[in-house]
Amino acid sequence: MHSVTVLDHDGTPADSVQITVINEGDGSVYPCDEYLCKENQPGTYTIMHDGFLEDLSSNGETVVVEGVKDSLQFSEEFIFQGDECHVVKLAGPDTVSLSSN
Repeated sequence: MHSVTVLDHDGTPADSVQITVINEGDGSVYPCDEYLCKENQPGTYTIMHDGFLEDLSSNGETVVVEGVKDSLQFSEEFIFQGDECHVVKLAGPDTVSLSSN
């Protein structure tokens, strides 16, 4: 599983963030399931896992992860690749910050 830590405006881990994971290529939204979009520990959310292996090319797919909490938000790009057995993160931050933009 691949996760991102979301920080509040004051730098503390943000709980209760609504996460959306979008395939930039075709605009499809990856459905939240028992793992995806879930908060694993305070401020850390699963953004991709091996259950989506067949949806990712071996060349890599650009995925946009968006998060919203009250009037704060973030949007970041990640690149994930499907190999023979697992999803591999090729690019993207480990930590993002909510802002009022």
